[in-house]
Formats: sequence, C-alpha cells, structure tokens
Amino acid sequence: MLENLIHQGELQEGRHWRRRTFRVNDVIVREGQRCGKVFVVLAGQLQVTGSLALGDRLVRTGFQVLNVGDVVGELALIDGQAHGADVIALSDGEVAEIEAAALLTYLETHPEAGAHVYRHLAEVLAARLRRTDGKMLSLFGWGLRSRGYDEI
Repeated sequence: MLENLIHQGELQEGRHWRRRTFRVNDVIVREGQRCGKVFVVLAGQLQVTGSLALGDRLVRTGFQVLNVGDVVGELALIDGQAHGADVIALSDGEVAEIEAAALLTYLETHPEAGAHVYRHLAEVLAARLRRTDGKMLSLFGWGLRSRGYDEI
C-alpha cells in the first residue's frame, strides 16, 4: 500500500520520503533503537533477525525475509517504541525511508488513503500474528515431546 502511494507520487520524494541505498550486510534497523521511520523495500532483500541469550552466548536467528514492496518499521506509526529486531541487508538494494511523523500527518490529511494504509497494516500484522502463533505452538509441542509427552 505504501509502495503504491510512493509510485503514484502521492508521497513525494524529498518531502515525505527519501531514497536510501544499502549494501549486503548493512543494518537498516537496529534492535532496541528508535528511529521514527518506516521503510518500504524498493529493490533487494532484507532479513529480520532477532537475538536470543542462551547462557553466555548470544544467538542470532533470521525469522523473516523482506522483498520488494514489503514494509518494515511500521509499528513506529502505532506506538513509536524501540525496534524489536535488527533488519539486515541480504543483498544490495534500496528502501524508501519515510519519517513516521510526516506519514502520520499525510494520513490524517488524506483520510481515504489513511483508511487503506491502516487496513493494509492490520492485514500484515494479523498475518504475522498468525504465523507467530503457529510457530509458538509448534515449539511448545516440540518441548512437550522432548519431555516425553507424545500425546496431549
């Protein structure tokens, strides 16, 4: 949805967003930081990675690959909290970097576009929640089986 607003010129480059190129392994978003930006992948691939402390080791795991048209940092529109994961470039590419405050102002002054963006955001978040629920239940089942509970 945001990609459409960019390509149709509704969100103007230089006013609402800026183009940012990246190289393989560049960090686009850093876990624990607040950048106040939303990113739309214009070219290339990114990976969302999380960190998990296991004893004295820090294990990093990738849990989602982002492709052209995908959005990251969208929770900045909702709560402005720190990012819960790193987003790292898997390839060279480009993102549209949109200031969350500017986007919110645009959406408030263009309510029809705002309704479409928020509807799309709700669909994306619902799909992520369903995926997360499925993974959580799978891990829970794996943990039970590893402790001898084959049937529930």
